[in-house]
Amino acid sequence: MTGSLEEQEATRKQLEEDLEINNRLNSLTKQQELFLADIESNDWKIILRRQDGSENFNRNWTDYKSGFGNPNGEFFIGLEVLHNLTNNGPPQELVVVMRNFGDEERHVKYDLFRVGNEAEKYALLDLGVFSGNLNFDALRSHRGAKFSTPDQKNNARNSTHCYNDMITSGWWYMDCGHWYAIYF
Repeated sequence: MTGSLEEQEATRKQLEEDLEINNRLNSLTKQQELFLADIESNDWKIILRRQDGSENFNRNWTDYKSGFGNPNGEFFIGLEVLHNLTNNGPPQELVVVMRNFGDEERHVKYDLFRVGNEAEKYALLDLGVFSGNLNFDALRSHRGAKFSTPDQKNNARNSTHCYNDMITSGWWYMDCGHWYAIYF
């Protein structure tokens, strides 16, 4: 290795970081790899689908970490896969498509989306610029929130009444909010 000690140290650190990223990507379970391969659609990856109530989303931390459901129906990709997708490789965007009971569709887009690791409780770390045909940015107030499930309460405000009365699925709850349950 040539160069100054500082350059050598920087190169060593970069190699260690690259190796860690590769190890994390390689640590996906075979089920997660197949799940991810099944749901790729063009360049977009579907990470969550709720459409008809056929899947129970009232699940524990372990289920949300690993993912569950059927990629052809209702499912969640899993927090570990979501973390890897949003932290390894190019920056990721988030597009949310919502349809109400009258079949009216709305969409929102964030030009950056990043989720923390398990030690960070899969916190919603980054949301880029908001755009779309919904007239308010409902997810912005959840930025920084840690992911919570009925059995692992990571609400930033520690409002325990949320978990007893309202939380019936996993989400980045901030003050009991249910972003994906908004009706328009």
